[in-house]
Amino acid sequence: MEQVKDETLEVVSEVEATPQQPSTPQEQLAALAQRRTGTFPVKINHDSLKFLRNKLHQKVEWKGPNEAYLMIMSLLTIDNALEGFDQKSSEPVQVQLPASTIESVNYFLNRVTGTGLDSAQKLFSISMMFRPAIEAMKKIDEEISALEKELKTEKSA
Repeated sequence: MEQVKDETLEVVSEVEATPQQPSTPQEQLAALAQRRTGTFPVKINHDSLKFLRNKLHQKVEWKGPNEAYLMIMSLLTIDNALEGFDQKSSEPVQVQLPASTIESVNYFLNRVTGTGLDSAQKLFSISMMFRPAIEAMKKIDEEISALEKELKTEKSA
């Protein structure tokens, strides 16, 4: 009898560990929305992340409480990510960053001012490190739009 309980628990655990595929368009939409607000990988090294943090601290002006909040949250997330880095390694590491931080960083990177070739190359390089995550978010946005359009069409039919 005890062995049957153990086997049942194992099967239940395996079922819980396997994500269910959404079956209805509404479930698919909810799953996409959840993925879109989750975290995305960014491959970056310690020096680049530190450079980004310093640029956001020193070279970006924010306007109003909404941008102030975005700046605060971005810097807190970057500081937390920096704590997990080996400072001596120059190898890029994949970190998981919230979608909101990635979007905020992208927004503020477009507002950074600077001079000189080295600074421009470093800033451009960092923006390219965020590009795959931004593209992944755009793809999910497109899937959400297509699904919403499909649902709207079904309702009006």
